[in-house]
Amino acid sequence: ETQICASILESLNESIQMSGTLLDEGQVRYIVEGIKEVITASSNRRTERTERANAEDFDSEEDELLREENEQEDEIFDQVGDCLGTLVKTFKTYFLPFFDELSVYLTPMLGKDKTSEERRVTICIFDDVAEHCREAAVRYYDTYLPSLLEACASENPDVRQAAVYGIGICAEFGGSSFRPHTGGMCFTHYESGYFIVAVVVDVDIFFMQRHCPDYTM
Repeated sequence: ETQICASILESLNESIQMSGTLLDEGQVRYIVEGIKEVITASSNRRTERTERANAEDFDSEEDELLREENEQEDEIFDQVGDCLGTLVKTFKTYFLPFFDELSVYLTPMLGKDKTSEERRVTICIFDDVAEHCREAAVRYYDTYLPSLLEACASENPDVRQAAVYGIGICAEFGGSSFRPHTGGMCFTHYESGYFIVAVVVDVDIFFMQRHCPDYTM
């Protein structure tokens, strides 16, 4: 079931890419509602597996099976991220009303109890929104940026990379709206208009260079 679902989502993403802006609002709505159902079903299956893992008769053989099943769930969520990323890149700010609805399903995926892949994909979705919707995405900063800052200290390099990239995007396009979120950061400017974003979390420092000619200290 999970492998079939992942394949369907992959095909759906290809269809969205081919159709582009020819998709009307009703069709986008249908896709979004389907994605909501996929996320909910996947989360429910993960919960059921957690309950199975806590059973008294749970053994190492079943543990390996659960690991494989959870990896398949990660693949499903990865495909969900691809579909949403394509929709954001295609419709930009016109997709934001749908993103508002989806945020209820996405923000729980940033929790520490989620897998690295769930966190990475969710951060990447926000990165796409921040990059392609620019100033219109500022209203999501309060919700997502704290999680991105925390993710900069993740042990998973892919999560860290996605988080630092998103912070750089917000610094570039957020302007003065980004300033309240700069606690724990320092900026070093270059005369060419580039700066290094140094994200300081505990003893780790991660750098990202972004072009931001309008940002002033």
